[in-house]
Amino acid sequence: MRQLGHQDPALPELLPVARDCMAPSYPEVTDSFARITDQAYGEEDAFRATLRQGTTVLHTAVMTLKAEGRHMLPGAQAFLLHDTYGFPIDLTLEMAAEQDAEVDREGFRALMLAQRERARADARARKAGSSIDTSALRSVLNTHGPTDWLAWESLTTESRVLAVLGADGTVAVARSGEVVTVILDRSPFYAESGGQESDAGVFSGTSVEAEVLDVQRPLPGLIAHQVRVTVGELAPGDVVQAAVDADWRLGARQAHSGDPCPACRVA
Repeated sequence: MRQLGHQDPALPELLPVARDCMAPSYPEVTDSFARITDQAYGEEDAFRATLRQGTTVLHTAVMTLKAEGRHMLPGAQAFLLHDTYGFPIDLTLEMAAEQDAEVDREGFRALMLAQRERARADARARKAGSSIDTSALRSVLNTHGPTDWLAWESLTTESRVLAVLGADGTVAVARSGEVVTVILDRSPFYAESGGQESDAGVFSGTSVEAEVLDVQRPLPGLIAHQVRVTVGELAPGDVVQAAVDADWRLGARQAHSGDPCPACRVA
């Protein structure tokens, strides 16, 4: 919308139309419209601020490059935009191209992988010192049964959140920035086992994104995902797309000595 020249908030114009179209089949949309719009409009306002700030930083960086006779935006600059200003990499790529500049994608990717390694190391440290009550995990297992584990069949699943747990037990809602343990009804993620590292990946839903930092089997049949919520909120009952990072799994395979290696079963 910004690139089309529309500078005012767009969702207040669009969502009422979507509500009116959907209400005959989904009356709950009307019933929950105040809550939906409160979150959606807030997200748009926050993103508009991110866009303004990131655009200024990117434009300044590109102008500096051109003044020096260069046209390649360093990966570190793209990572700064992503990590510090919350500016999505796809926007950086598109807006740089509009200014006849390129982005060092490999440099950006290397920094992202390094950040993920730090996050996973932090997750392992948290795990080592964590004290999630086993009784809470066992209650989930007794109520819902074993996790439907689909790692040999797929890298993605549509999954329902059965429980969100913190150090003090059940969590009603996990918000952006929080690290929690999530139990899904089905999962494509490999848990850490022996010399096999757990998968990395993401959960994504209509209003939430979360990075999977670690995956464990705390009880036989139960897969527990330690995640950091990066966008929105995550709560029991939410439906998310659970997606394994295919590149991460490919790299992890090379460290596996077992034959056949379970993590090598899905290409």
